[in-house]
Amino acid sequence: MSSLKHITLTGLPGKLMASTQKKYEMKLEIESVLILLRIGFDITTVDGRRGVLARTLNETPPQQQTKYKVGQYVVFPTEFENLVVPLFERETKVMIIDEIGKMESFSQKFKNIVQTYYKKPNVLILATIPLRKTKISFIESIRENPEAKLFIIDKSSRNTLDKDIFRQILAIVNT
Repeated sequence: MSSLKHITLTGLPGKLMASTQKKYEMKLEIESVLILLRIGFDITTVDGRRGVLARTLNETPPQQQTKYKVGQYVVFPTEFENLVVPLFERETKVMIIDEIGKMESFSQKFKNIVQTYYKKPNVLILATIPLRKTKISFIESIRENPEAKLFIIDKSSRNTLDKDIFRQILAIVNT
């Protein structure tokens, strides 16, 4: 029996990671909101519910700004939690999280529930994390999890890794 229980994907941000991840059943999807210029990031659940993760400072009235910021973006962890945390209450064998990054890490509830899910014996987590190492211990604990296989996705490996990733998912789910 394999000691691997989870799959972690990393690579350069953008369509490469998103297109790789969308090949697998989604439980959670985070996508950019584009209106001529990027104004922020929304959370979209697989059943079509949508919420705000972050908006640019210019798009956020001063009275709505939070203390959580990433570059030019104001992050709204409470709205993120209200949409995402209930998804973890469902029973599932596979939980897909796109992505676990700095913005998501502002939510202590999210971090706690993800850490709890990583300890569940019969749940596979397929998650994406930033390519570069961060100073965020939560993200690095996922990167260094001995029960997870880390795949680095790039243009040359994307198509060849698909079969390996899917084979690994099946091996974990069927044990």
